[in-house]
Amino acid sequence: MGLERASEAVKNEAVKQVPDPLKDAHYAGAKTLGHGQNYQYAHDFKDHYVKQTYAPNLAQYYVPTELGYEAKIKAWMEHLKSLEQTTPSED
Repeated sequence: MGLERASEAVKNEAVKQVPDPLKDAHYAGAKTLGHGQNYQYAHDFKDHYVKQTYAPNLAQYYVPTELGYEAKIKAWMEHLKSLEQTTPSED
């Protein structure tokens, strides 16, 4: 299902730009373009997750069901959505 939704989006929707926080910031001039700014490295946070919005209104292509292993994936995704972290963990 998710693959079909993603394929349809590629065929029927305009190409979206990579959000500035995800653009390469390892070259001269990248900082002045806003590349890499406000990016939070997920591995610095509890459960290697930090709530951050890269681009608003992005489609969700994969929606796990309650069947088999997808039930575990669904539970994990719900757990991550519930986290409201603003500071890195001290692991």
